Amino acid sequence: MFKILTIGNSFSCDAVEYLKDICACGGISDVFIHNMCIGGCSLERHAGCLKSGAYEYGLAINAKHARAASLPEEIKAYDWDVITLQQASHFSGMYDTYQPFLDELVSFIREHKPNAKIYWHKTWAYETDSTHGGFANYDRDQETMANAIDEAAKKAAEFIGAPTVPSGDVIRELRKLPEFDHANGGQSLCRDGFHMHIFYGRYAVAATWFETLFGGDIRTNPFIPPVDKIGAITPDVMRKLELIKETVHKICSK
Repeated sequence: MFKILTIGNSFSCDAVEYLKDICACGGISDVFIHNMCIGGCSLERHAGCLKSGAYEYGLAINAKHARAASLPEEIKAYDWDVITLQQASHFSGMYDTYQPFLDELVSFIREHKPNAKIYWHKTWAYETDSTHGGFANYDRDQETMANAIDEAAKKAAEFIGAPTVPSGDVIRELRKLPEFDHANGGQSLCRDGFHMHIFYGRYAVAATWFETLFGGDIRTNPFIPPVDKIGAITPDVMRKLELIKETVHKICSK
């Protein structure tokens, strides 16, 4: 059993929604994913919850809501193979908001679960026309936000000595393609300007986790997100999925 704990927010919900299904289609059926989520949760709030032990999290097990949960109890509950951390999206490009909270979280994890491999989840910039209030932190400019995330994620990963799950890199690369260039009429990878599109965005990010954590090749994986999320699986839909697969593999192979 390969056990993953994500300490996140709604962006980690996007990331792991399809992960177990992708793994199963890739021949990896023995996967156990616990996602600890508080909407918009920052590292500062995670660190506060670590100290208080409050049952403030919604725990999803394999993408299904299970119960309220306490962060220190959940970290101690299992012998996790992987534990992921991430910053709240509006602070994701502002490294001064990371500390000392990132250090506190990592210190606790390494004390209680020294065999768990920690990953930094690098999230994505908002869509060009996003109305999210936090977009003002980046002059409401997608490239400014993406560059800031690059810098902050690099510092975070280096500080904790951890590899990165490059979700933000994949989304940024896909947006360079006409098919996903929303500013010029392409399909947006977001559903509301910041959360991932239920079909394309969530698939792209889960595929990134699959390649990063399991070394799988998404290009040969037959998983397709549920048809009710897109309406119909048309040739155009399949072509977009193939573009996502090739982009994920290119970024994750670096």
